[in-house]
Amino acid sequence: EEMAELKAQLYLLEKEKKALELKLSTREAQEQAYLVHIEHLKSEVEEHQEQRRRSLNSTGSSAGAKDKSGK
Repeated sequence: EEMAELKAQLYLLEKEKKALELKLSTREAQEQAYLVHIEHLKSEVEEHQEQRRRSLNSTGSSAGAKDKSGK
């Protein structure tokens, strides 16, 4: 009887272990997806900053040209 209880407990523990392993695997995959998304967002931010710099530089040089021609 005690052996049957131990076997039942072992079965439940193995089942719980498999569920936890699956949960861990899912979280690891989710973490990787988040890391890829973060890198993508960082590159988008860098791209927008570079476009803004170029825009400000071209605006600044054309404004400088207007000042010189206006004098």
